[in-house]
Amino acid sequence: YAWTSYGGNGYQTALRLHRSGEAPARRLLATPGAYSLHPSVAFTPDGSLWCAYDAVALGGHGGSGPTRLRTRDEMAFPRRTGTRPDGRAVPGDLAPDVTAEVVVVRLDTEAPASAGIDDRRVEDTGTVGAGVLVSPAGLPRLATTSGGDIAVGYRCLRRLPLMLYFWDTVVEWHGPSGWGNLTAFDETDGPLEEPAVATDGGNGVVVSWQEDGRKARELSWTEGFGGEECIRRRDHYGEVVWHSVHTGGRIRTAAVPPPGEGPSPAKAPVARTAEAAAVHKPSPLLALSEAPSDCRPWAGARRGEAESRYETSIGGRPHKLYWGDLHRHSLISRCTAGDEPELDDFYRYSFDVCEYDFWAVTDHAENTSQYQWWSIQKLADVLYVRDRFVPFYGFEWTSATGHQNVIYESSMRGAPIYSSTAAKTSTPETLWQHLRSAGQRSLTIPHHPGSAMVPFDWSYHAEDMLRLVEIFQACRGNYEADGCFRQYSDGTLTGTFVADGLAQGHRFGLISSSDHGNGASYVGAFAEELSRQAIFAALHERRTLAATTRDIVVDLRLNDCFMGTEAPPAPTAALTITAGGYRDVARLDVVCNGSVVQTLQPELELGEGEIAVPARLEWTTGETPRTDWSGRLEIEAGRVLQTAFWSPEIVDVGSNAVAWLAETRNFHSQYGAQRGGIELTLLGPPEAAVRVTTNPSSATTTLGELAASGRVELGRTGEGRLGIQLGTGGLGSLGNTRLATSFELPVTCPSWYYVRVTLEDGEMAWSSPVWIAPERA
Repeated sequence: YAWTSYGGNGYQTALRLHRSGEAPARRLLATPGAYSLHPSVAFTPDGSLWCAYDAVALGGHGGSGPTRLRTRDEMAFPRRTGTRPDGRAVPGDLAPDVTAEVVVVRLDTEAPASAGIDDRRVEDTGTVGAGVLVSPAGLPRLATTSGGDIAVGYRCLRRLPLMLYFWDTVVEWHGPSGWGNLTAFDETDGPLEEPAVATDGGNGVVVSWQEDGRKARELSWTEGFGGEECIRRRDHYGEVVWHSVHTGGRIRTAAVPPPGEGPSPAKAPVARTAEAAAVHKPSPLLALSEAPSDCRPWAGARRGEAESRYETSIGGRPHKLYWGDLHRHSLISRCTAGDEPELDDFYRYSFDVCEYDFWAVTDHAENTSQYQWWSIQKLADVLYVRDRFVPFYGFEWTSATGHQNVIYESSMRGAPIYSSTAAKTSTPETLWQHLRSAGQRSLTIPHHPGSAMVPFDWSYHAEDMLRLVEIFQACRGNYEADGCFRQYSDGTLTGTFVADGLAQGHRFGLISSSDHGNGASYVGAFAEELSRQAIFAALHERRTLAATTRDIVVDLRLNDCFMGTEAPPAPTAALTITAGGYRDVARLDVVCNGSVVQTLQPELELGEGEIAVPARLEWTTGETPRTDWSGRLEIEAGRVLQTAFWSPEIVDVGSNAVAWLAETRNFHSQYGAQRGGIELTLLGPPEAAVRVTTNPSSATTTLGELAASGRVELGRTGEGRLGIQLGTGGLGSLGNTRLATSFELPVTCPSWYYVRVTLEDGEMAWSSPVWIAPERA
């Protein structure tokens, strides 16, 4: 028998063989550079044991996204961000970097009884699925015939225009020259469910699968997000309105004769060769790295050590810091290119790779059928383990006024799901109105504020519902404020960022989330225990921090009031801060009313008359589809601060120069203006010349001019512009992984404060704000 186990950096298929009179023998099967998942085993009469499994390679592997900083060593390799390059119809952040194929191996079981399974001959049986796309998994099943032939059934992905797709069932035979004779079937257009394959009692096999009519609907799709409009449901707010599936579908069966023995029976779905609808076949996984790309610095930092969970006292009661994610999509959401995991796999990934204590799958309500919504809630209950793993019920409400993730307290099954395109829940106010009467508490959490595509409209607010906001996404980047460190490329719409919402008087805590892809960012919740009730209470009371990756702690008290709360009026703000992470802290910033009022960062060694300028070099484009602004910066009579980690676009660093490869792309007009930038710190006298040369434009300025003006425009080309401005710059080290500090600042009421901590590798965390109430008349 075979199963999948997780250890180290990835998943492997474990195979155990029992023979009469022998001790059980165990073997691990793996494909270099990939996860080994979903095994199936079968014997043939010649004494061979066959094992099929999915080999799935994930770029990004739990990392913090495309804006993650890189070391000098990483500069020598192609950048793997967790997403593919954007294409004609899909932006890069919605195209996870996933490569998969079906692998079948054969083991000789006729070796002497004294031989362990590791001594038995293993043979790769050739390429499975030539000419078809297996992503994110084929879910292979093996079957043997009485004549000794063997077949494998699996799913292959069929992509349609835009972000539509379905799965075909394929059966493939093994012959003298390896795998081939692919047969696919009509009406195999269901969700990603594994097929069932068995012998027909002779030399053929029988295959069964689920279909739901998805393909017919999506091929006739003309408008809306993910399917045809359901006119009859337009006024029904408790179900989806735009989607491609109305029913759970049907089970279909077909007989598959061995090669050369004639067509399938007439009553079976019409057989056709897979080549008739062939799509791109990915390059062999063996060409990838020898191990999955592990971008989890926190995991490596404490590998081999017992995890130490941060504990603190709040209101005189002990609290622990638990880590979670409240924004994740599975294949139920029809908003990527078919590359997200299905629910079962996604739960495993969240538990093993991301090490969440709590989380929520928040698939788009507009794409979720009644059965799928029931399944989301059911699985959250099945895998709920108090004190170990706490899933919540959740969905994403997707509107032109902004996207919001709805998180239920999950006190009872049967919570309603609401669509933004239903007439009765088409606005934030009507959504909140219906959630208040849903029978259990809930939260709505806006994400990617500041986005040029779909920002959040801060004219909408409800103190009881909108208690948290995403400040960072692993699949995109930072939306704190215009000009922020690790800002995402579509964060260009001024007046709609997180800081803008706080400036308008809204009160919300801060979290980070992952959204799509293979990265992972976190919300830290300070709770008395790991249970649904305790974690939801922490979220509702805004006892949260936002972290780009796990194990970065920020604990802020203002006049003895914990972050997320309101402090009484006072003439001064006494801030007590505890912060740290798995790597040295680079800087700590105290933000008051949107401005940095206090900073801790390393002292730099400067010569007489020298200044240090933390700079951000940025290219911004309007409607121009694509701009390659790769280039080079040189400073004369000055130098570049040498740091351990660099912006991901930088490919070469010298003492007085850096070079980068960068492309800014506007994904059609719907994404609006796009930006791209790199950060570094320049040292030298004020008259030191800074020369920037890029593909679209070149210009020169001085350190003094930049320090005095805050921004120098270096050139315009068409709709784009190149500039250099004051930024975060290069990151040094404060010499410790933990720090505790305090500040006393004057107060002008009302005020709000939060703390931002940055590690030397560019990973960040934010406390939730503390508000000081205005003086009462």
